[in-house]
Amino acid sequence: MSKFPSSNHISIPDARDLLRELADKHGISELRTLANLMYRRKHKAMRAPNTSQTVTPHLNADIRRFHRQNPVASNQDIANHFGVNPGRISEALESV
Repeated sequence: MSKFPSSNHISIPDARDLLRELADKHGISELRTLANLMYRRKHKAMRAPNTSQTVTPHLNADIRRFHRQNPVASNQDIANHFGVNPGRISEALESV
């Protein structure tokens, strides 16, 4: 890349290359160091195991039936009853 791009959008790899080119051209080692820092680190953390049961069409029907029989129950209460998170309850009730 020999000159700065005319658009306001530049990709990270292109910016990295431009910084390296400018660092070499002007002898500014800090620019090369900056360019070398422009990498996204890979996320290495392990995810926790899934503790909720899989939501099936049968479970969705059970959730909707439970909701009809217990209209004042909160989504959290229903979620606790079925062992799923409240977001799954919302999804099941929206599909009515």
